[in-house]
Amino acid sequence: MRIIIPLVFDYDATAWAHEHGIAETDAFNDFAALLHRTVNNGAIAGALDTVLPVMRGHITAHPVDGLDSAHQRELGRRRPRWVIFHTMEWDNGSFLTSSDATVYFPNGDNAPVDFHGCGVDDLLTDMYGARGSMAALGVDLRDGTLEFDDYADNVPDLLGIPARKHQRG
Repeated sequence: MRIIIPLVFDYDATAWAHEHGIAETDAFNDFAALLHRTVNNGAIAGALDTVLPVMRGHITAHPVDGLDSAHQRELGRRRPRWVIFHTMEWDNGSFLTSSDATVYFPNGDNAPVDFHGCGVDDLLTDMYGARGSMAALGVDLRDGTLEFDDYADNVPDLLGIPARKHQRG
């Protein structure tokens, strides 16, 4: 059995270049090379083994270009196209949350996803503050378009998600 979970590493090219004393135009290649070394030398798998001892010996890490073609196709088919963040009610109001999101795939599938712990909640709160309990924010992952509406049911239409793909979760 093989379950593929892509990891996304964000970095600021300007900050990376400054920290490493390189030209900003070289930041991408430098960052990518370091990431490949980190994956290939087992550091990522080792770190996961440390924080998830129950999975020790069951985790491997490979760059996407290191996967065989069948698994590359599997990963490609599962690449989400849109994500919609919904609200969660707290004592001080309703806020957009990354722990109640839905991703939509180009083939019509959708799935709940929890981005909890990755800083998205703070970003959503900073950008949108307290909102109504029915609000939602949609993101087109292809072009970065953001669509906010006080009524979550409107967001899929604003993003252009075909009607048959709207079912939440």
